[in-house]
Amino acid sequence: MTKKKTPPVDVKITGSQQVAAIKAVYDAKVKADEAKREYDNSRKGALSTLISKVFAHWVKRGKIHSGAYAFNLPDGTVKVANAQNRQSTKSYDPADAKELLTRLNANTEPGAKFKAGDVYNVKVDHGLSAEAMKLKGVRERILTVLTQLEAEMKSERALPPEVSLIQEDKTLVLADHALDRILAMSTNFDDAMEVLGNPISLNLVTK
Repeated sequence: MTKKKTPPVDVKITGSQQVAAIKAVYDAKVKADEAKREYDNSRKGALSTLISKVFAHWVKRGKIHSGAYAFNLPDGTVKVANAQNRQSTKSYDPADAKELLTRLNANTEPGAKFKAGDVYNVKVDHGLSAEAMKLKGVRERILTVLTQLEAEMKSERALPPEVSLIQEDKTLVLADHALDRILAMSTNFDDAMEVLGNPISLNLVTK
């Protein structure tokens, strides 16, 4: 049975100043929404070009460079954008680790192959009480006790070998040196960045 939608509450606005203010803000919102749509569409078209120029600069210099970039247009105008390295916020499913390396190794220098440690680290989050784990000195003691208890219970066959007392949730995070290694070893840096979900962002700067 489809639930009937509750009709809106009718509220009368009569004061001339209130009417003017309400009309103005709704008109402004319509314009802002239209401007945002136009900006989003324009941004999609331009960002791929701008980021490609940044990557070309990195490849030419052989070094990752974050910070401001001035894009000089033929008419003499200069447009500025800030390149930011967001690799610390990127994470991947461990199940995709093999495919990630395979795709990155599809474009490497002859004889060069990425190893797992070149690209990502394995981050492990244990499923214990968040509040308890915040207390100083508690986390390591809890894990030590549970690990010892688990070993004892398994040796006693009270706990099946395939069951663990400690729940582990793993994600892959880009290593601090990942982009430097990829820049040095990859023959197609743009493609490598696409494989990684592009950890680089450009923020457009306007006066």
